[in-house]
Amino acid sequence: MTDRLSPGARRLLALALLAVLAAALWAAVAAPWLGAREATAARVEQALALEARAAAVAARGPALDAAAAALRAALTGGVEGVPGASHALAGAALQRLLRETAARHGGAAQSIETLPEARSGAGMVGVRARLQVGAKGLRDILAELEAGRVPLQVQALTVANATVRGSHPLLEVQVELRGLRGAATP
Repeated sequence: MTDRLSPGARRLLALALLAVLAAALWAAVAAPWLGAREATAARVEQALALEARAAAVAARGPALDAAAAALRAALTGGVEGVPGASHALAGAALQRLLRETAARHGGAAQSIETLPEARSGAGMVGVRARLQVGAKGLRDILAELEAGRVPLQVQALTVANATVRGSHPLLEVQVELRGLRGAATP
């Protein structure tokens, strides 16, 4: 068949076959290799970006650790328990605290008793009190007790109308408070 073709056509046919062979080699070998090379380059670029972000986070680590330690110290160092060498002494200190707080806010303690250790809980001290105080005074007493240097929890609260002293009505308040028992005071 190639005998019928002129020498110029034969050369063109050989060049065409060579081009088809080169295209087949390109499609079979070079194109996938170049694609894999581009994918590898993209993965390397992503890994380098991830490494830079990790280095930035690692550089912030000591500062974050120091901030966390400062917060822990502030939280643990800022709270004191009710001072007292025994449950009874801590109960007396809590009674005194409640009596003084009530007096500061225009109230009067009618009776205060320390709750038994079993009812207060391990490491805790509690009191039950009956107070007479105005509504604003009650609000201020509760706010001071719950947010004070010795934070206390209100376990039970009963409020009823009592008497009128002058133009200010007084409330009859029964409250149970509980707080952490601290170390003995020197």
